[in-house]
Amino acid sequence: MKNIKEYILTLDADLVGFADLAEIPAEKRGDFPYGIAIAIALNPSIIKNIFVDPVAQYMKDYGEEYESVTKRLDEICELTAQYIVACGYKAIAQTRSFVNEQREDGKTKAKVPHKTVAALSGFGWIGKNTLLITEKYGSALRLTSVLTDAPISADKSEYSCNCGDCSICIDNCPGKAIKNIMWSTKTDRDDLIDFDACRKASMLREEAVNEHAPCGICISYCPHTQRYLKMEQKIQMRKP
Repeated sequence: MKNIKEYILTLDADLVGFADLAEIPAEKRGDFPYGIAIAIALNPSIIKNIFVDPVAQYMKDYGEEYESVTKRLDEICELTAQYIVACGYKAIAQTRSFVNEQREDGKTKAKVPHKTVAALSGFGWIGKNTLLITEKYGSALRLTSVLTDAPISADKSEYSCNCGDCSICIDNCPGKAIKNIMWSTKTDRDDLIDFDACRKASMLREEAVNEHAPCGICISYCPHTQRYLKMEQKIQMRKP
């Protein structure tokens, strides 16, 4: 199997990372030793309009972007798994439909969360808001992942969080849902955030059209996301 990363990037992914999942219990990862994290950045012109009226229009645009990117990630995930299987190895595409089938206590959960795979691959870290944060895009991105036994070379084995003492997402969360806890591979999502409070805050935004899309405030407020938005604005300004 050659150039799997290059292949995935040709499918319009913005970031690809390989993770060694050895520290995840085997029963949780289905004995798959490796994970491939795949990300697509969200449209910066939509993210930067989060505070612009009318709120209903923003939520409509954001909901459509969220759905469009998720659909494309599912396609990339499936194609990646098919490519690996064609090379003679096993692979599970953790698409939205696959994750929905893994319901536990009424909640959807991947075998290994996409964010965990991405964090262990080294192209980002999990912030206090439970979102994957990257240096290039902040948290303005969506993720998917593939679990595999293919002999890929992991990008990184040591995890570090770059949030430090920052509390901007906590201070500005309308649902007061973020608990100011640092993530580790042993941390459950519910340890970091009150998901019900997060969902309620999202649905309180006027005419939210996509019940699965978060309100996006912690995405936009993140300093790393702000750098991405400003950089995109500078690039647009330089174009003739």
